Amino acid sequence: MKNKRVVVVAAAVASVAAFLVWLRDPGTLPTPTGVPPAGLKLLCESVETCGPHCDGGNVFACGSLGGFLIGPGASAADHARARLVLDKACTGGDASACPNLGYLFERGLGGPMDVAEAGRIYEKACAAQSASACNNLGVLYLREGGIAKDHDKARGYFEKACQLKDVDACAGLKNLAAGSGAGEKGMQSEEQAQSKCDGGELASCVEVGKRHEHGVSAEPDKARAAYAKACEGGHLPGCTRLGIVTMAGLGGGVADPKAAAALFAKACQGDDLDGCEQLANCYLAGLGLEKDEERAVSMLRSSCDKGHMASCNGIAAAMAMGRGVKKEPELAVPLYEKACTGGFTLACHNLAGMLAEGDGAKRDVTRALALYDKACEGGSPSSCTMAGYFYLQGKGPARDADKATELFKRACDQGDAPGCTGLADVKKVMEPGAAPSASGRPGARVP
Repeated sequence: MKNKRVVVVAAAVASVAAFLVWLRDPGTLPTPTGVPPAGLKLLCESVETCGPHCDGGNVFACGSLGGFLIGPGASAADHARARLVLDKACTGGDASACPNLGYLFERGLGGPMDVAEAGRIYEKACAAQSASACNNLGVLYLREGGIAKDHDKARGYFEKACQLKDVDACAGLKNLAAGSGAGEKGMQSEEQAQSKCDGGELASCVEVGKRHEHGVSAEPDKARAAYAKACEGGHLPGCTRLGIVTMAGLGGGVADPKAAAALFAKACQGDDLDGCEQLANCYLAGLGLEKDEERAVSMLRSSCDKGHMASCNGIAAAMAMGRGVKKEPELAVPLYEKACTGGFTLACHNLAGMLAEGDGAKRDVTRALALYDKACEGGSPSSCTMAGYFYLQGKGPARDADKATELFKRACDQGDAPGCTGLADVKKVMEPGAAPSASGRPGARVP
């Protein structure tokens, strides 16, 4: 089971992956006027910009600052500072900061190791509806060397996290159910996966790598080693995963796009479609090899024809924006439709944006909202934000500030900064005499 222990370390990897998937640029949402109060999340994007706001008492800025401090390449001093600012954020009401704080306590980073304290931190954040904290606490109750093992409690926390739309927790419940309620039998432990990997079961090496990449036992060096073993043994999904961590510079120092592209090429030559998609996106961006948009589009088209939904999303984006192919948004729409129906959540988001604009298809606000809702339920926080603006502005459905607040909060809790801005906009819009904010997100405009 994948887990989301290190929220910002995961976000660093996700930012690279999102770039490689190459989606339509969502643009930006409006920000409230005036000085944001300490109770609102700020759109600070670095240690330098978050630090002063944190020092000024904004707990959400402290949460963001702590996240940046524990990113790839963090030093012991960074971890120590992160403990302080994350504690300030977590105790001050930013539940999204608590999983990172708990991670530091469990791993003994920036101070003494204290697994019991990590559990208490997760429990507090879980009570505040942090899905990742509930999931992490469930995993702690299953781990060897964690807190006292209790499969019933683990199941309870997984159930709550799953209800909060944490897909990893839902997968954990399925694993437990597969063991007919036996818990431990249905859940392959880290030790079991490692043992199988050591015994030559290369698919288990990939599982080990995913656990260590940005999960409960986030140790990028171990993730890289596990992926390398799988790849060297001929297991091509391992080559693709190794390429992704190599592109991000995880577990091996600086990012190496050229080496990553070579790994994607190896995987693609063996017909691993994930590897082909990543290689195509390297060609699109000129990462690690010479930029060749036409070749990238041809590769994406081939993978889409074989049923790879992420590639269908990629070729749709190429047609919508005219990269490597003639700009034909009307042909992008059915491809986004195909990928969305096939379970690729971000394609649903992209299709919603086109329908909201009437770009390549007849403008359909009602269906656009339905697609944003679907993508939100599928785990896309930016889709929750967009749906929130539909409800806030009363464009499509009747204005529903409570529904908008619920959606913005869900997005904000998952780290979507525009969702946090949306929470501020609800207060602004609902003031007597205030006019609704206008969302100016290109590609996902609320009409």
